[in-house]
Amino acid sequence: LGSGELDLLATSQPTEPTAAERPYYWHARLKAATRATGNNVSNNLSNDVKVRLLRGALEIDPNLNQSRLPLFQAAMALNRNQTAIGALMPLIGDQQRLDQEAGSNVKVLSGEFLYSTLLPAKNRAQIAREAAGIFRKLDLPRPALTLLRIAQYLDPSAPNDLAALETEQKRMAENELRRPIITKNLEQERNVRPRL
Repeated sequence: LGSGELDLLATSQPTEPTAAERPYYWHARLKAATRATGNNVSNNLSNDVKVRLLRGALEIDPNLNQSRLPLFQAAMALNRNQTAIGALMPLIGDQQRLDQEAGSNVKVLSGEFLYSTLLPAKNRAQIAREAAGIFRKLDLPRPALTLLRIAQYLDPSAPNDLAALETEQKRMAENELRRPIITKNLEQERNVRPRL
């Protein structure tokens, strides 16, 4: 067809990842990433190839969001938590908003959560639960709490760790009130007690 990328896209054969990793081959990278399944290679190797291809597609054009959800899924399967969250955050908003709005406007946040992807509510709730799990692994409980509330609102019938995380947050807040405050003065303004 006169173009290397168009030739790769027009073929019915699976696209080799090395052939798709040329400069500005955005569509070829997406095609190769969707075909990079574990037929004759291990699943981790397949996900590693997907992550490499999809990250390359995002580097070519960060404003095109088609590669973000597949990159999130592949990175999550490889326990590359920062990569997974980095891929998803432009779709769900910034972390500061998730931190600040942990208890308020769950209905509004749930309506906006991945709305542009046109996924059903159950799929969006599943992604919210997965992202909350990653935030918990990264020791960021406030965005995890917000995402679990969104997931519960979108799909109330699915099992959720929301109660356990709320209890953990409450215990951490109580422990914060019991710890000593380090100052030059020996006396404490409040009673210091052991952690719960």
